[in-house]
Amino acid sequence: SLIDDEYVILDGHTRIYSMIQNYSRMVNCYLEEYDEVIKEFVYLAKEQNICNVKNMILLSDEEYKRLWHDFCDEFLKIKNQF
Repeated sequence: SLIDDEYVILDGHTRIYSMIQNYSRMVNCYLEEYDEVIKEFVYLAKEQNICNVKNMILLSDEEYKRLWHDFCDEFLKIKNQF
């Protein structure tokens, strides 16, 4: 999607990471509407210097689920306090 004049991947990060590792240079995509909360996720990623799929690190499925679910739970808990 296009957010603040930047293209942002909303889903499929792991597939795109794998494609990059296998030297793919193009990927099919389409623009999609997004919830405003996505802007906050983009900001948080940039704070952690994750500005590109190449900045990601490969995790096991278990690590990914634990880290992502814990992050989302904490993020939503804080967000719902306001």
